[in-house]
Order: sequence, then C-alpha cells, then structure tokens
Amino acid sequence: MTIGTSMFSQLNAQAFSRVGAEIADLQEQISSGKNDPRASADPVRSARLSVAREQKSSLERYDTNLGQLESRLNLTDTTLSEITNMTQRLNEITLRAASSSVTSAERETLQIEVDELKQGLLDLANTRDEMGRNLFGGYRMSGPAFEDTSNGVQFLGDGGVHALRVSETSTLPSGLNGSDAFMSIAAGEGAERSVFDLIDDLSASLGVGTDKWQDEVQGDFGITLDLALTRAPQTWTMTVSGPSGAAEVSAELVAGAPAPMVDAINAVSADTGVTATLSDDGQTIVLNSPEGAAVSGFETDPLRRDILARVGVYDRDGNQDGGRIPVVAERMMPDAQVSALRTVSDHMADLRAKVGSLGAVVEAQQNTIENRMVALQQAIAELEDLDVAAAITELQSLMLTRDASQQTFARITQTSLFDYIR
Repeated sequence: MTIGTSMFSQLNAQAFSRVGAEIADLQEQISSGKNDPRASADPVRSARLSVAREQKSSLERYDTNLGQLESRLNLTDTTLSEITNMTQRLNEITLRAASSSVTSAERETLQIEVDELKQGLLDLANTRDEMGRNLFGGYRMSGPAFEDTSNGVQFLGDGGVHALRVSETSTLPSGLNGSDAFMSIAAGEGAERSVFDLIDDLSASLGVGTDKWQDEVQGDFGITLDLALTRAPQTWTMTVSGPSGAAEVSAELVAGAPAPMVDAINAVSADTGVTATLSDDGQTIVLNSPEGAAVSGFETDPLRRDILARVGVYDRDGNQDGGRIPVVAERMMPDAQVSALRTVSDHMADLRAKVGSLGAVVEAQQNTIENRMVALQQAIAELEDLDVAAAITELQSLMLTRDASQQTFARITQTSLFDYIR
C-alpha cells in the first residue's frame, strides 16, 4: 500500500496532536497536583473514587445531623435544668406549708408563688428550638404543645419524638416526648398524673382555711357524713373502718342522692362492724358502731381539690363534739404534697439523666464519624493526588518522543524524488 505525501502529513499531524494533548494533560495534572478525574483515564480508580466521595457525602450528612442532635439535646438539658430549679422551689414550699408555724398570710403568699411557678413551667414546656419546632410537642409543628384550660393543662402534641440518622444503620432521638416528660408522673397504685395537676393540688391546698383540712376522722361514738355531691354523677370512694376491720367502698353519686353510698357501706358491714343509715332529711349519712368508726381515703372520679365531705363526731350522749370537720382527698394533705413534689423532682432528674445519656451517645458517634472522615479523606487523597515524580518523568519522555518525532518528520518531508535518484 502506498501512502501519499498528503496522507503522511495528515497522520503525523494527528499523532503530534495526540502527543501534545497528552503533554498538556500531564502539565495540567502536575500544576494541580491531581490525577486525571475522567473515568476514561483510569476506570478502576474512577469507580473507587466515586464510591469514596459518596461515602464522604453520607458522613457529612451524618455529621450535620449529629450537630443538630447536640444542639437540640443541649437545649433540652438547659430547659430541664430550669424546670428542676422550679421543682426544687416547689419542694421548699411544700415543706414550709407543712409546718405548723406557717401563718395564713404566708400561705396566701406561697399560693401566689406556686401559681407563678406553674406558669413558668408551662412556658418552659412550650420551648421551641432554633427551627421553631416544639421541644416537647412531638411532631406538632404549629401552636403550643401545652395549653392551660378550664380542665387543667392539656397536652396538644402527639407521641412522636424527632429522630435523625447518624450512621448507615442507626438513628438517635433528638429529645423527649412531652407526654412522657410532663403528663406521666407516678401517683401511686399504678396511676399517673401530670406535673401541672400536682402543682394545682399544691396551690389548692394553700387556700384560705386549708390548714383545717383532714383526710381521716375517727369517732368513738358515732359519725355523720355530709358528702359534697354535685349535679354531675361522680364515682366516690372511701375507706370505712370499724371494730371488725376496714373496707374500701365506692358508689356513683349525684347531688341529693347519697343512698347508694349507704348501700355500699352496709354491703361490707360484716367486714367492718359498721352500719349506715340516712338521717331524716335524707342527705346525711350516719355511721353506727358500738365501738367507734373511722372514715378515710376519700376520692372522686373525676378528681376534685375541694372539700369532699364534712364529718360530724358525737360524744357518748349523742351530742356533736365540736364543729363539723372538713375532709379532703389524702393527696391534698401536706405529707402527700411533700411526697408528690419529691416524685416530680426525681422524675425531672431521671429525664436529665436520660438526656445526658443521649448526649454522651451523640458525642461518641461524633468521634466515630470524625475518625471515619479522616480515614476516608486519606483514601480519597491517595486516589486523587498525583505522583508528581512519575508524572514529570512521563512528561519528559513524551516531550522527548515528540521532539524526536518532529525532527524525523521534518527530515523526511524535506527529502525529494531527486534525492532518491541520486
């Protein structure tokens, strides 16, 4: 096959162009210190680099999520710290209120402070993070998480807890659910009440005349009960004690109809040795026992904070011994208040411990992500960074080859037919 001068020149021009492009690419790589990023230059290296960069992007997202978790948990811990300070003050108030030396004026002052502390705690429970999300409202985005209503403070959020992914296989919660934090305080016998209800109990127990309240009355010769019934049906519970023992009785009552409680008391007479009758007016319950009787453990459903009954105690001659005694639920008495607020303090301390544990996990995960980022960055650097010495050697080789080829081409193109004839 014969190659003409024109084709010969064209083929050499293309070869010189390719070599020139390779030289330019090497010079650019040497200048940047990076390998050729194109997949065509090294498919295996390019694939490995793509995977490494994808992992780096994931780690950066995890690191960002961990930063958000740290910020939200820190805010939660700060909020719980302020709430703990408030509950400690409430504990101090309950202890002071339980003292026999506290005056009526001081009780009124303490009641005002309790109400202010409740409002402050409500404000803290409605704290929002830097993104405007309720700290304790679950997934509820708009409006407060808690609202004070005529029926007490209500939780308006849901059971959700914000969580963020912190690794390929795990997520971490960013805080606490408001229902668990504020609405589920252990109140004995498996019951749970909100911290706000317990504070409302404390406030009510500091009102005028509450220092005269009792939760148990003993009568050696007879007891009369005037129950503070309401128009709305309520389930009443109390404990009746007599010479034979004690029994808890309950009945659904409504204003003007205490008879179901009489029936309930008489149903356990064999256990207590106490019988009950109604007075002539049909409103007062009379407890009869030859060896005395006692009533205690009053409670209603729904719960009430006012006087539940007025109890009269009679002497041997059937005369009332003093005025009628105001009786309330046991939880409204000073000792019960002290116990309830101590439970709140312990509950808040447990919540802070839980948040602290989550913070420790976040910190440990941040260290793990940081170490992985360093290792991954080194791997990416090994794939991206150019071996400058080898590249310079290759560049010199290419330039030498180009120069030699150009000289040879110039010599060949200068030769004519007459040179061959000679």
